[in-house]
Amino acid sequence: MKVRYLTEVALEAIKRSPDDFLPCFSEETNAALVALLRERVGTDEIFRETTYVFPDAPLPVSREGASELEAVRAVFSAMKDLPPAVAMDERLWSGIAIDLCWNYLRKRWGIDELFASGGNGVKAAVLEHFFFMHNPRRSFTRNAISRLWWLGKLTYDESLADPFQRTGVVMQDLGYVVDLLERNFSNNPRITREFMDAVESARVEVAARNLVILRPELRALCKYLNMLGGVYILDTMPEGSIYAKIRAKAISLARDSSRKPVDDEKVEDDADDAL
Repeated sequence: MKVRYLTEVALEAIKRSPDDFLPCFSEETNAALVALLRERVGTDEIFRETTYVFPDAPLPVSREGASELEAVRAVFSAMKDLPPAVAMDERLWSGIAIDLCWNYLRKRWGIDELFASGGNGVKAAVLEHFFFMHNPRRSFTRNAISRLWWLGKLTYDESLADPFQRTGVVMQDLGYVVDLLERNFSNNPRITREFMDAVESARVEVAARNLVILRPELRALCKYLNMLGGVYILDTMPEGSIYAKIRAKAISLARDSSRKPVDDEKVEDDADDAL
């Protein structure tokens, strides 16, 4: 299926008066939303076709990690050649969400359930998953469709027997999404890959000593990498050097698996402090 992006005037119309459009997202199809958009912008042209192709098969809607991994595989494989500059455009992902993935979004992110329960939180869910409602870096992993592409972009590695092997790791530990993928240094996939490989290698080593590396340690490691970026130009560091530094630091931060710090009870989403 050809990808169509949402025109600037159509996107602005929704973002300017979201409450007017919100009831449309309770419908089984996008027909009501499209009709209202055409009325508000005064033209039938609210989408424009691109040369990019989206998977023909419906995306799996289960909230299980395996299903999300399959969705990443499908979207990134179909749009692997998408230029990063285009992949940063809200109009593209909002257009796909509304035009091609209406049912996927409503079911995968519980939009139907939120409307059925009285609408509490539905506005925030719609705006976050259909559009960009945060700073650009954070929005990439919150918009329901751009999330799938960027998870693939930052973890895909053709040198592996399964190029999506690291993507599977991310699906098992979504702390990576907030604590690593939403930070600026993850623009370079090599840095992301070395970081993840170092953490997973350290986890295997410390497990033999009944030690663990969990979300608080992962956050500390991201801040450590951010600090390294203030000393070195990360993109120019020799291959393997980031891996070595992060692995050593991860091992030093590992803690006894029986000790549960307060941070484990509630981990705040503070990825923005590195943006």
